Amino acid sequence: MGDEGRAVREGFSEAAACAGSGLEARRPARPGSAEPGALGALGRFKLQMWERSLREEELRAQHQARLLRLREMALREKTLAERALLEQRRG
Repeated sequence: MGDEGRAVREGFSEAAACAGSGLEARRPARPGSAEPGALGALGRFKLQMWERSLREEELRAQHQARLLRLREMALREKTLAERALLEQRRG
């Protein structure tokens, strides 16, 4: 009986009992399984859309960071200009 028989006796599923015997390679991949190549056309499409969405979100974050830096620079310049004006009025 060997290891396969012991796996069945211990209550493992038939798939676990066949692991390593080469039988699982002959079975077609089920939709939603984690096996390589198991993604169908819809799964590949969903993955591509998710990756595209992730890239777009990263780009939006970069743009927001650049806008924040520009706003900080503008605020700094405004503050320096107001300070200079106040010093001129006082002095």
